[in-house]
Amino acid sequence: MLKTILKVFKNILKGETMKKTKIKSHVRNGKLMLNRGVVSNTISKFEGKNIIITIEREKPPENSKRSIKQNAYYWGIVVKMIKMAIDDATGDVVTTEDVHDLLKGRFNFKAIHTKNCNFRVTSIPQSTQDLSTSAFKLYTEQCRMWGNDFFNIEIPEPDEDENNLKII
Repeated sequence: MLKTILKVFKNILKGETMKKTKIKSHVRNGKLMLNRGVVSNTISKFEGKNIIITIEREKPPENSKRSIKQNAYYWGIVVKMIKMAIDDATGDVVTTEDVHDLLKGRFNFKAIHTKNCNFRVTSIPQSTQDLSTSAFKLYTEQCRMWGNDFFNIEIPEPDEDENNLKII
């Protein structure tokens, strides 16, 4: 952020006209919360010119851990709906931890093979705690599809707008 500010002001001092710049910010209640002055100053440097303004959502790093929102969706919607479906289908009452273990065993496991790799001996469920955001998204999607296929339940897709995330 500071580098962007310094770059903008360095170019201004040199009298250079800017062609393209990226400025990070955060939006809350429809307003920029960071670098508002930098945005205004940058726009003013294009006075009298036609410009194109592109706004895009910043993507988390590929290796970042799953988000709180993803975790809330998984436990509050995916696991809970599959738990209810299992309870209804079997007449037994299972815990959410039981469902989580079942899902890990199906979709997040380490396969153990014979030495020549011709035969899988067993699968060991792995923790979902350290999955990246993209890996956790794939995992929850597999769980959703399995719930749909196996129990014929329609698990809603995650809502990208965290303000609309409803946990049942």
